[in-house]
Amino acid sequence: MALSDQLNVLFIDDEADNLDAFVFNCEEFWNTRTVMDPRDIVSGRYSVKGHDAIMVDLIYNFPEVSPEDHSAPLRGLEVLAWLQENHPEIPTMVLSAFLTSDIRREIAQKYPKVMCLDKPLDFSRAAFREMVQNFIEEYKAGNKPGLPSESSDPTFKET
Repeated sequence: MALSDQLNVLFIDDEADNLDAFVFNCEEFWNTRTVMDPRDIVSGRYSVKGHDAIMVDLIYNFPEVSPEDHSAPLRGLEVLAWLQENHPEIPTMVLSAFLTSDIRREIAQKYPKVMCLDKPLDFSRAAFREMVQNFIEEYKAGNKPGLPSESSDPTFKET
């Protein structure tokens, strides 16, 4: 299956290097969009409508703020919950270097169609882009996409 240059893929991550690598390696194939602060998503400052897929990091390194502050940092699972509640039609992938079996199980139980991927990812590999393309097509067809099973899978790791 040929990769489409029509895909609109959003990557939410607070690390500029990850966002830069994503854009650098994927903009030739997809319409890439990035957001550093997940609060921009849930507040509506950045709309996710029109995206074919969303990749969301689980860990955000924002400074802690008081509980009274309504702009308090969101955590990845909160962003995922918001996306699944408000935009379940958009295929979503969770990325983290800290995906434990407990976190994977929690995500799989609550959101069975969400794909979990281990960082670091090698965005430049054709296998990565093909996997995302296949995930989107399976998701939109209403199927539970085939998920990478182990973090040791070299297809998705930098070498």
